[in-house]
Parts: sequence; structure tokens; C-alpha cells
Amino acid sequence: VEAFISSEVNASITSQVANAPWWLPVNGADWRHPNGPDTSIDDIMDHPVTQVSLRDAETFCSWSRPDGRLPMEVEWEFAARGGKQQRRFPWGQSMLTGKRKDTHRMNVWQSELDAKLQEDGPVRNLYGYGERSLD
Repeated sequence: VEAFISSEVNASITSQVANAPWWLPVNGADWRHPNGPDTSIDDIMDHPVTQVSLRDAETFCSWSRPDGRLPMEVEWEFAARGGKQQRRFPWGQSMLTGKRKDTHRMNVWQSELDAKLQEDGPVRNLYGYGERSLD
């Protein structure tokens, strides 16, 4: 986190959240100043939005159209899968793509264990949540 804030802002931080050491309370951070009061969004207009509360999002939805609202979870999942049904990912069933099936198309943890699990075959969903309809 410190890499994104100035030394002046870093020096003004006097506390942090014990269970979230990656999060620092930065006074003056908001949507126009995502990394503190001495930063701006001028060079990151093509980046995803940050520093948005639930109230901000709901207010934007109401402002943007009559009866505007946030999507429900099932609507969000449908959109995230590109409108496709019975797919683990928008591009199909396999996490890896490419000619050699070695290309990640999303930000996921990658480790030796991941490769071993893929060699062993399908992983069972022990919790009956999420991809239940695919079992």
C-alpha cells in the first residue's frame, strides 16, 4: 500500500486495521484522490472505479435512470458469465486457455498445488455453493 501513497501522507498515518494490514486509513482519500489528497484520477481515467461505498453506488443507480438499482447476485453472475449458462467461466469450462492450455484469463492464485489439482482431475465442491449446478 505504501508504494501508492506519498511520503507526506504515509507520515500522517497513525493507525491501521489489525486484521487488514494491507488497508491504511488515508485522510483525504476519495474517488477524486484515490491514494490521498495529493493524488488525482487524471492519469487513471481508464482504470476501474475505487473508493465507492454502497450508498454511492445506489445513489448513482438512482441518478442514472428512473428506477435504477444495483444488480442482484444472480443478475451479476449472469452478466459476468457473458450471458452463458452452465459455464464456470465466461469463456468455457476450463480456467486455462490457449493452445497449450497454460494461459490464465483472470487474476487467480497460481501455485504448484494448482497444477497438481488439475492433474488429479475435477475438484469436488464440498460446500454445495457457487458451481453447484455444474456438479
